[in-house]
Amino acid sequence: MKMIEQVRQAPRQGLAGLVLGMFLLLSGCGGGESGAPVEYRIGDDFLPSITQLATPGEDAAFSQEGEEDAPSYHYTGLESGSAMVTEYVDTLVSMYHCSVLDEENRETELGALAEEGSLRVGMAGSAGNGLFVLDIRWGTDSCTVSPQFLEGAQIQPAAPSEDESITMAEAVTVLEEFSPQSLGLAGTDLSVYYIYPDDGIVMVNGEPCFQLDAYTTGEHKYAGTYMVSATGEQVYRLDRLTGEVTQLR
Repeated sequence: MKMIEQVRQAPRQGLAGLVLGMFLLLSGCGGGESGAPVEYRIGDDFLPSITQLATPGEDAAFSQEGEEDAPSYHYTGLESGSAMVTEYVDTLVSMYHCSVLDEENRETELGALAEEGSLRVGMAGSAGNGLFVLDIRWGTDSCTVSPQFLEGAQIQPAAPSEDESITMAEAVTVLEEFSPQSLGLAGTDLSVYYIYPDDGIVMVNGEPCFQLDAYTTGEHKYAGTYMVSATGEQVYRLDRLTGEVTQLR
């Protein structure tokens, strides 16, 4: 009757309170993960633990590994490691302002999980000086959660999809929109320069870019090197002598 009464009061408490409250109640009913934490915390930053937001199953067991300041929380006997991680991460993203991140801390989609694998989910630190992340590994009937704080790191925007990326020809067009002066070139008419794309992709500030070289049309003399991001939003000039990169847009 207590569980029914708690559910009836849920609209006044909010959805997040209901989810957390329900799993706190269920965790006292013998889930097999005795001693499992209710949260993962580093300093002032914390998130609810996986057993608070996802169903572990009746045979789940818990153990803690690693040092006190760098613990890993290991859960075994799960009905499905990938299903539990999916449920947990979905809730973190939808209710706790978290993002699924790749190895460069770029936002990415969760997608369907394989039977075994790993991922990172995290959020900006409360003090604004880094990221509080959970590195999660899972197997068929187990998972391990390792919280850490990445000092100075920031969540990066998602890399553009193929549909959002411009072509090499479009990168040339982007550069041709600039005046010679804004590109650091002589003259007032960009038509006196040929723009040649280089093969391959270069990375600038973590962004994939097309590299383009400018040559004079008359003497075919090298005049400058530029990078246009795959989205077409950023344009850079490269000083080949010093290696210095200057953002033009």
